[in-house]
Amino acid sequence: MVSSSQRFARSPKERRNKGNYKKRPIRRGQVFFAWSFILIPLIYLIVNWIFINGQTVVLAFKDPWNRWTLDNFKEVVKRFTDPYEADMTPVLLNTLLYFAIQEFVGLPASFFVSYFIYKRIKGYKAFRVIFYLPSIIPTMVMVIAYSQFLFPQGPFEVFCSWLHIHVPEEGILYNEKTAKWALIAYSFFTSAAGNILFYSAMARIPPDLIDAGKIDGLTPFQEFIHVIFPLIMPTFMMTLLLDVSAILNAGPPTFLFGNPPGAQNIANWFFYTVYTNGTTGIGKYGYISALGLCFTLINLPIVFLVRHLAEKFSTVEY
Repeated sequence: MVSSSQRFARSPKERRNKGNYKKRPIRRGQVFFAWSFILIPLIYLIVNWIFINGQTVVLAFKDPWNRWTLDNFKEVVKRFTDPYEADMTPVLLNTLLYFAIQEFVGLPASFFVSYFIYKRIKGYKAFRVIFYLPSIIPTMVMVIAYSQFLFPQGPFEVFCSWLHIHVPEEGILYNEKTAKWALIAYSFFTSAAGNILFYSAMARIPPDLIDAGKIDGLTPFQEFIHVIFPLIMPTFMMTLLLDVSAILNAGPPTFLFGNPPGAQNIANWFFYTVYTNGTTGIGKYGYISALGLCFTLINLPIVFLVRHLAEKFSTVEY
């Protein structure tokens, strides 16, 4: 027998190898396989997140002559408060309007479209293709098709002429009073066209739960409220969280539409301000960086609040 003193006198390596246990060696191929998955996201994180965002923070505190300054933040405040130079207020309001349409109209509509397709109503296969077309067709093709539909003397103007409705000569897409609403209609159509995440979550629900509800006498509306919606609530909250985190990018691709008057959103305004020629583009990197940093600081608590609410809905196992 081995005494207690001899047992504790063994080295840690001997105690680990007790019972002829041998640690499984890690093969070189396994290491390469693991790094092949990690390396690309790691490079993306370093280049597109750490480096670019780090440079953005630095530029926010520098002027065009590479000197440290706070003038960029002063200009941000002036662009929102000065009655003569407050050009950011309408752009921000447009973005918030696009986001509200997307979340309070488009998202529920997308949810109901997914539900009706899940219930396999008559002709659901055709509707599934039609409603998912905006997700399949490239954005540029959708923009061209929508623009041609609203173009002067196009199908929309012909339809309005049948109803004796006046259409501006330049078309509603390039009229200052109607351009914003034309793009809102585009945003609604593309955001309400059936979310594949919702349909996939509904398709995973066991048929036994639905059959049990039918036995209990649940109507389709009660089934939707008491069975379907609670089971896919985590998916719904995840979608909402992703949308809130990208609230400043809300809106249609107005640059592809040719910058219709009065319809700019923040994403397009950033792009147009940086890359256009003249005083609105050259030397504006510091101001744009400061503005983006301010927007990030404002949006961050909202994202954390929505994330806190999303965590209250635990993942449903079924």
